[in-house]
Amino acid sequence: MADPYYSDLVRAPRVRSEDEIDDVLWAAIQALFERGVETGSFAQDFPIRCDDGKGTFACDRDGLVATIRAEISDLGYHFYQRGLPPTLAILDLLELMYRHASKATESRYHSYFDHHHLTFDRAVGQREFRQTVNRLLARSGSVYELDQHGHVHRLVPSAVQHLLALELPDTRDREFDRLLDVSARKYLDPDPAVRAEGLEKLWDAFERVKTLLDRDKKKGASKLIDASTDGAARGEANLLHNEMVVLTEIGNTFRIRHHETGAVELSAASSDQLFMRMYSLLLRVHPAIR
Repeated sequence: MADPYYSDLVRAPRVRSEDEIDDVLWAAIQALFERGVETGSFAQDFPIRCDDGKGTFACDRDGLVATIRAEISDLGYHFYQRGLPPTLAILDLLELMYRHASKATESRYHSYFDHHHLTFDRAVGQREFRQTVNRLLARSGSVYELDQHGHVHRLVPSAVQHLLALELPDTRDREFDRLLDVSARKYLDPDPAVRAEGLEKLWDAFERVKTLLDRDKKKGASKLIDASTDGAARGEANLLHNEMVVLTEIGNTFRIRHHETGAVELSAASSDQLFMRMYSLLLRVHPAIR
């Protein structure tokens, strides 16, 4: 792990809130790509072999770029086209680069061709690549991170992470359990469209839970509140009722379950806030339906 900068020691880390990769970060990723080509980091999978056939001495940049163009079409026909590629395409590129990264070390010197043959260590190369990428992402305030398997994950606020880390027992309703599980998995996806599906599934679970104790939604919601607040302090039932009413109105106003032209689009920050709020509510009533 690289040493921290002085600024990291004297102030709080930068907030990870940027959902889009900007030109500055994209330029750094392009530089990382070029450095990997020059140092042979991708040469194990895209080799230029010595004419004597006894070793690899460099990376086949053309072959690597051709593979990138074929597998990540949104980067454009030319890898260095003008303009900023879509964020998802850049994230795909990071995963591709990780997949082919290795630590290249010069070994035998071939005097006739004036070059060294290379040896490779995949595990070390991937670990170093991941550390470099995650450092760039963190210092750029990006919400994305490469995990230990080279997959991009979107970071969510620590409060949401804590909620999603809880292992919940099954309830009496398998479909509710499925919706809750699907919503959590989708919400961690880096694709904004998939995250929106995760939020929608959470609202679907909310609408379903109101009918588990009675098919009539109003009666079911009332019974759910009673069961969830049995033995609790006076006023908690009203608190839970009011929260359910507000979240129902939010679902009808914002583009969560309804996609009419009048529905209000949610920002990423508001989506995080509402996901945590709804998930917390469902955790509150969860024991009542086990």
